[in-house]
Amino acid sequence: MEYTTGARLREARERKGFTLKEVAKSIKLAEGTIQRHESGAIRNIKLATFKKYGECYGVNWEYLAGWSDTHKFLSPIVGEQYVDHITNKPTKEFDDIMEKMKEYSKYPEILKAYDELTDEGKKYFIGQLEIAKKLHSK
Repeated sequence: MEYTTGARLREARERKGFTLKEVAKSIKLAEGTIQRHESGAIRNIKLATFKKYGECYGVNWEYLAGWSDTHKFLSPIVGEQYVDHITNKPTKEFDDIMEKMKEYSKYPEILKAYDELTDEGKKYFIGQLEIAKKLHSK
């Protein structure tokens, strides 16, 4: 059975835990269009749209388009200034921001949970915060 572009798009969305509505808002497409991309009803998807999907899902667009069978999970597009690209760990600047937040935060359980994460978990946390901010800002 061929692994279709639509199946790759759906799998990438589901791995991130995004709804159609969240993706639609993020990449500025109609929910129905995204659903038709995933189902294969629309097969002629623009390169720019694959790039938007790739940024949203943190996966190289070539994999999503079916041009490559190798998928690479990318660093978060937004917030990557807080990831040291040599060590792949959160930067001192981000750790300093988290320390300052502890002084003022009404949500100490979030900060406590952050402190308990591995370096990879902290990197993921940074990316998810930036995605949530992008999707749900007022």
